Amino acid sequence: EARLNLDKTWLKTGILVGLVTVPLGAIALLWLPEATLKLTVSILLFVGALGVRFSIRAHWPNVPLTRISCGALMGIFNGISASGGIVGAMIMSASGVPPKALRATMAFMLLFSGIYTLFCLSAISMLSAQASSVWSAESWVWLCVLGLAMLVGLQIGLKKFKKTPSNDYRVFVLNLIMIISGIGIIRSVVLN
Repeated sequence: EARLNLDKTWLKTGILVGLVTVPLGAIALLWLPEATLKLTVSILLFVGALGVRFSIRAHWPNVPLTRISCGALMGIFNGISASGGIVGAMIMSASGVPPKALRATMAFMLLFSGIYTLFCLSAISMLSAQASSVWSAESWVWLCVLGLAMLVGLQIGLKKFKKTPSNDYRVFVLNLIMIISGIGIIRSVVLN
């Protein structure tokens, strides 16, 4: 079903731009202070979700510059914190991409960016004596746990997606992003 609803223009742009920007995010992740990155990502996600949430009826133009910007931000956020999907969904939603096309396109973009990010992080850590290793026994455990959680989440999301009007679904997701990123901001400030 995802291939039938795929927006190939958004997908192609996201992948091509991501080839350049994912490594930039990965480099930032490996060399910048963790506390600074956590706080920055949380603030940017909160502000982005807040902006899209309260301008939900307004549409950004679905033009090449919007798609390139989306791909660049997704790539950087995926490299830094695997949160590029949130950024991409917000921008595509604000650009008026229909919900089925958004969902299908994001599935393919996230598959690409997840695999490519792991490749970039592994390559950078092997080539650099300063960077820490990406893979450890704990990494494999988390990969399995999060992979299972993702599969469960996809099944729950699929059931909810079919039953929920698209605007209600969008508002719910944006509210959820604001809550999660707000918690991230509070944790970053309190723990540092």
